[in-house]
Parts: sequence; structure tokens; C-alpha cells
Amino acid sequence: MSAGSDGLFTPGTRVWVPNAQVGWEAGTILSANDAIISVVVDESGQKVTFEVESPLRPELQNPEILVGAEDLTELSYMHEPGVLRTLAVRFTQRKTVYTYCGIVLIAINPYQRQDDLYGQEKIATFGKKDTPFGIVDDADICEPHVYAVAKAAMEKLQRTNKSQSVIVSGESGAGKTVSAKEAMRYFAQVGGADVETSIEAKVLSSNPIMECFGNAKTTRNDNSSRFGKYIAMYFGTAGRSILGAQMRTYLLEKSRVVYQAEIERNYHIFYSLCACADDPRFENLLLNSAESFHYTNQGGAADVDSIDDKTNLHEIMECMERLGIPTESQIELFGVMSAILHLGNIDIGGGERATVAPDDPHCEAAAELFGLPTPALVKAITQKLVIAGKEKINKPLSREEAGYARDALAKHVYSHVFDWIVAVVNDSLASSETSIGSFIGVLDIYGFETFPVNSYEQFCINYANE
Repeated sequence: MSAGSDGLFTPGTRVWVPNAQVGWEAGTILSANDAIISVVVDESGQKVTFEVESPLRPELQNPEILVGAEDLTELSYMHEPGVLRTLAVRFTQRKTVYTYCGIVLIAINPYQRQDDLYGQEKIATFGKKDTPFGIVDDADICEPHVYAVAKAAMEKLQRTNKSQSVIVSGESGAGKTVSAKEAMRYFAQVGGADVETSIEAKVLSSNPIMECFGNAKTTRNDNSSRFGKYIAMYFGTAGRSILGAQMRTYLLEKSRVVYQAEIERNYHIFYSLCACADDPRFENLLLNSAESFHYTNQGGAADVDSIDDKTNLHEIMECMERLGIPTESQIELFGVMSAILHLGNIDIGGGERATVAPDDPHCEAAAELFGLPTPALVKAITQKLVIAGKEKINKPLSREEAGYARDALAKHVYSHVFDWIVAVVNDSLASSETSIGSFIGVLDIYGFETFPVNSYEQFCINYANE
């Protein structure tokens, strides 16, 4: 339909004008006919023209009364500038990070703590309101919030006795981890008695542990999940109380163990341990500052203002204790982490035939912490086993190949430690009940990103998000 005949693009109509630098600018139509639309831009006063059939023509602005609506489906025009304008108004003027789009909840990461937005008191306020999903009367409706989505999932499970899932998707650094964590907190609090039961405490305790071993600082986010996570929380037959939970993890970013880009960090656990190097309990772990280890100093961001590494370690030790991991086992686990750090500092010499000095202090430290003879570790790094028929031959590696072998060993060990932690968490959260009903699943997937050159793994992550 042409601009002149549909009656929408008429002189004086407020529109959004596409701009390559800022996205969209506000403007007013000066004139319009079947072929050309002429617009004056508010801020610059510049006059621009567009062909009516052009995909880059102006978009109509929503009435002011609808700008800032709680639900984007209430907008007269739900196009890109209309959506962005509404989200901007709600975030900057209404000071809220959440907005509905039908049954979807949109969240904007404020990049600062929002303590008044979450917690037990906030959860309690949602018990007196109705969710907006499927409500047709004038009842007191829940404000846009992750707790409203969690409440809707729980109510539908109770009403239909069918399992539900909450999918948390979005760009890297968008705040998915917080949203998933708060959804779990809602289920744990509402799905229990007035006094928190052990299973609820364990569900909540699993979060800091998984974040410490699976999250890291990236260029976009100080606490970015570097793995995908799906947690199924099982309820009784009436759907009223949590009986157990199970976790599945996907695609741990193992390459981060040995390499970090500029201003990025390795996994939090390494920096927490280094921050507590002077703790008497860790005197046998041979720890040092994070800046002294190759695997933690490459990004040049060992210290982060928003992260208290020392406090975090004390917190996860308490959480591990709650999940049944005694202090002795924790110290052994931390010893393996320290061994990985020392692996990265081993000095590999030679050329076509790699060598490691027999008295290399980091090799000796890593071997001691792994519980291996030093020569055995040197052999594992500098040689590879070749099987030809029934014969087994140890073939020497070059210096470059030995470096790859060392890094591969570090990644392999860390991956197995991560899998062990997941297994321990699942054992702790498993239910002994025989009358388990349905479950609510929470999926916190990798964030999508677009780089000048994208790996196949990144393509798969982006595809899954889409």
C-alpha cells in the first residue's frame, strides 16, 4: 500500500528515521506521496527523503501514552525502533530492567547490583498477585519480573501436572546467569516449607560452586557462564514441594583454562585460590599470586573491582560442605587446581626434541600435587605413545608439540574435575522419594556473540539461541 493512499504517512506524523550511526532518530514527516516521503530530523534539522518501497523507510512512532508499556504487545507498532524506545524509557526513566512481550520476558542487564529487585521479601509479594499469562479479568497482575515467569511455570505445573521449562537465552553479558539463578531461588523458596529444608539449601548452594568453576570475566561480563546448564527441579505429585533436582551441563569452554584474551580472566576458582595463598589451610598447595602464573596472567585482569575472590572462596567452601564435600576433599580438589597452574609455568626447552629440566620447580610442584613422580610427568609432556600393531613406542615431541601436550593435559584434567563436581552436586540433589511428579527445568545457555571471524562452536551456540 502506498504512503499517499494508506493515510498513515501524512505531513506532521511523527516517525523514526533510520540512521547508520545511532540506529534510529526521531523526526516529523514534511510531505508524502505515492513515491517519496520527506522527513525533517528533530535533533539535526536535516531534511531527508525516502522511497516509499524502500526497506529503509521511516517507521511510525507509537502514541506517547503507550511508550513505556509493561507489555510490548500493547504497542500500536511493534517494530525495531518502537521496541527499543519502549525498553529505553522503561530502563532509564522507570528504572526497571524487565518488560513483557507476551509470554516472553525481556531483561536488560544494568551492570550493577539490584538487591531491592530480588530476595525473599520480593518473592513474597508475588504470592498475592496473578501472572499476566492467560489472565482475562482485572485482577492484580504481577509486574514484569523473572519471579512472575517462575510463578507462571509453577502454577501451570500444579494446574496441569505437566512438566514446564524456563529458557534463558540472550546475548553474552545480558544477565542470563542472574535470571536463571533467581528463577531457581523462587522455586526453592516457594516450593518448600516456611523453614528452608535441606534440599532447598542444597539447590541454592549449587549455584556459587558452579559459578566459581564454570564462570569467568570476559570483555562483556565479569561473571560470564562459560558452559551451558540445564537444571530440572522435581516436585511432589501435587507440585507443591521440591523433592530433588538434577543438572546437565554442556560445552564447557576448556580453552579458557590455558588461554585468555586481553582483559579477560580464567575461571574464578584459580583467582580465589591465589587470593587465599597465605591461608594456613593451603600451605601445602604451593600457591602464589595470580600474576605469577601463566594460565592466570595473560589477560592482565587478575583483580576485578566487582569480584571479591577471597570472600568467594570461603563461600563456596561452605556450600561444598552443605553438599557433603568435607574440607579434606576440598583441599585435595584445590591441590589439583594448583597443579594445573604450575603446569602452565613449566619451562619447556629443546627444539625438535622437547626437554624439561629435572629440577624445574613448577614441574616438581605439579607432580607433587598430582601425586606423581616428576619423571612421569615430564614423560607425559615431552613424549607421546605410538601403538603400531602389538608394539608400543614412546616418540619424543618437539618443543612446540610438548607445549600443546601440556595445555591439553591441563584442559583434560580441568574438564574431569568439572564433571566430578557436577556428579557430586547431582548426588547431593538426588531424591530418595518414590512419588516424584513433574519437574520444572531451567536452561541457562551460552550467550550468543558475533565476531569478525566466528568459530564453528560459536555458530552452534548462536544457532541454539536463535
